[in-house]
Parts: sequence; structure tokens; C-alpha cells
Amino acid sequence: MTVNVKKEHIDLGVRGKGILCPVSIALNVHLDREKNYALCGRRIILLIQRKPFLLLHSFLLPQKAQRFVKDFEAGKEVKSLVFEVEEV
Repeated sequence: MTVNVKKEHIDLGVRGKGILCPVSIALNVHLDREKNYALCGRRIILLIQRKPFLLLHSFLLPQKAQRFVKDFEAGKEVKSLVFEVEEV
């Protein structure tokens, strides 16, 4: 799966909130938010079903995406990013 994190996702991102990480925002625009959402951590992305609560997929972030998340969380400037993820 290709993830395309754009400037508008970065601008909407909130540090310390996995569901509002720019990576999560980039994925959530493609989901039916009534049913599912993406949650980003420093190394993985979880795709979660709301009701009933269920983990649908987990994806390992590549190194460049891990650096992006780490830098974003540290308050450093980050730029748009495109990367591929594979299901774990």
C-alpha cells in the first residue's frame, strides 16, 4: 500500500496524538471514518474497526517514515513523504 503524506496532512497533524499524526490523517482520508480509522505509532500503523472494536491490519513503517514520525513528534520541520507499507 502506498501512503502519500502531503503538506495539508502535516499542517493538520497534532503531536502526541496517534490518530492525528500526519501519517494517520493521510490514511484516514481514504477510509469510511464511521467504521474504521488508522492509528500511527513510531514504528507501526494500525487499521482499526470501530464497532465492534477490532484490529483489521497492522503495517510496519519503513525507516524513512519512522524518522518522519520521530521528527514530527520532536517538533522538527518535516516535508511531504511517499512510502510503501507491507502488512505485518
